[in-house]
Amino acid sequence: MPIKVNPLNTEPKSENFLIASFQDFISLIYPDTCCCCETALAKAEMHICLSCEIALPIIIDQTIVGNKFMGKIPYHTSVALYQYAKLNSVQNLVDEIKYKNNQELALYLGQKMGKKLIDKSFDNYDGIVPVPLHQSKQKKRGYNQSELLAKGMSETCGLPIFTQLLTRTKATETQTLKQRFARWTNVETVFSANEKVQGMKLILLDDVLTTGATLVACAESLLKKGSTEISFMALASAV
Repeated sequence: MPIKVNPLNTEPKSENFLIASFQDFISLIYPDTCCCCETALAKAEMHICLSCEIALPIIIDQTIVGNKFMGKIPYHTSVALYQYAKLNSVQNLVDEIKYKNNQELALYLGQKMGKKLIDKSFDNYDGIVPVPLHQSKQKKRGYNQSELLAKGMSETCGLPIFTQLLTRTKATETQTLKQRFARWTNVETVFSANEKVQGMKLILLDDVLTTGATLVACAESLLKKGSTEISFMALASAV
């Protein structure tokens, strides 16, 4: 028996209209603001206003990223999306996802990174490994920003995420204020890889690349356990 449909039943449409009207009202009182300049976002803008989006310093010459790893570890390629510097707009984005619980922004930026992966053609890779936080730090923060970036990347490029292949065994001090040599010694022996990485081609993902010490330490652990190829990806890199 066919299902009868009441053409005059407009209740769902009315409900959707009320929800949309309420959201518009809230936006007028508490507008979403740009993560870079804090101006109110237009309705079509997400997280970053168009002016700031256009002005973000994109890294065109990726050799400046690769130079951080040259001669230190075998790797296939390295990619970073934005140029990181103190007090620039990219630092604002990093602070938002790292310290201000802006998880939606991390997913949004991860999607942009995923598009970069498509451009670089990583079709033959097995998946993405976000740099892990120590369990004590992740419990305190409530999330791992690199995992959120990886999730956004996965949504765009389709590669799976592996969060169990690499663990951080020691709670190290923050790298932010350390000098170059201290950064390397701080992460020399703090990562451990799972035997399941044997034969896998993996993309190591971090939020910010400075000296490359963290990613190199991660790569060493994965290669020792049998990973056949490693590439590096970061949201931002100091140059």
